[in-house]
Amino acid sequence: MKKSVLLVTLSVLTSVVLTGCGEDRSHPKDSAVVHSGQVNKKIPFITETAKGKVMRNNHFVYIPGEFDVDGDGVKEGGFWISEYEARDVAGADLNMTADSNISAIIKNNFKAFDGTGFGVDINTSTYKNVSATDAGLSTIKVTFDNNTPSQNNISALGAILSLKHSQITDGYAFSLPLEKQWMQLVKLAINNPQNWTGGVGTGVLKEDLVFANGLLGNDTNVDANYTVTVHELSGGLSEWTRGVFKASDRIAGANIQAYQDINSSKIPTWWLPKLKDANTTLSTVGGYYGGVGTSPLEDQNTNLNGNNNGAYAVTARGGVQLDRKLSAALVQYGFGSKTNDFGFRGASVYIKPSHYPYEVQ
Repeated sequence: MKKSVLLVTLSVLTSVVLTGCGEDRSHPKDSAVVHSGQVNKKIPFITETAKGKVMRNNHFVYIPGEFDVDGDGVKEGGFWISEYEARDVAGADLNMTADSNISAIIKNNFKAFDGTGFGVDINTSTYKNVSATDAGLSTIKVTFDNNTPSQNNISALGAILSLKHSQITDGYAFSLPLEKQWMQLVKLAINNPQNWTGGVGTGVLKEDLVFANGLLGNDTNVDANYTVTVHELSGGLSEWTRGVFKASDRIAGANIQAYQDINSSKIPTWWLPKLKDANTTLSTVGGYYGGVGTSPLEDQNTNLNGNNNGAYAVTARGGVQLDRKLSAALVQYGFGSKTNDFGFRGASVYIKPSHYPYEVQ
């Protein structure tokens, strides 16, 4: 009899120890309390961690994930993004001495479209191996509050360098948003009835957009009822992202076109903003268009021979001619192109879903 009691006790104890030592200490859907070897030990949500508080104090918010954004069968995690577009910290100088190779900066930060997604390395053989300063790139020290007007005259490459040298100490590193991250914003925004002046898919998108957990997936890195607001996505300036097309792969003409009029081989299907419940594409939310009357010219300071060989078009989300800017893609040619109505913001890499401590993907 005593032997049986001892065996039962050992079995229960072993179960408790194994449960506490598990590597994946994820949150239950409705609770942040997880026992990890310590009684009543609470595992903090990502917004409650030391790094999370640093990000929040610097005007970044966490966007929930745990749903398949690009249709590859893998659920994306969440990521941090700035609440506002980048602002200039007046009088602050950046030390650019470490940025001595334009080709490396381009190759390490931008990916080209290959027909299904943005995963191809860019051919940088036509770019000079010069420093950012020698190439004449304009950069600024940035902050992400809304106390001053958005910065609107930095090229995509200049924006990358500005973000690189404006990193937050003890937080998550950030750069320009990926195309996949932008579409994650789009899909979460349009499927939230709070973001429309009418019902879902009716009226117009509001200026301040609310992102909620549980709409398209349950991200256990945050509370099940988590919501957060991001500004200047459905308004403000067009914004640089990190995907590029070859200059010859125009995704549309110079004029705005309806989605059904665009050559489907030129855009990924997951760029289309779909409503979850109706499985319909919101063609009135925006449009994809190319060129906007520009020539596919590389910036002469970064191109070796001054011709169009190897020219790429950087994508920027928005478009000043659209009423509903969130899901449009304005394509501006050349990494050195400077257009006064282009802004940018910072976004972290993806964070592993349902994983503590919170590691990047």
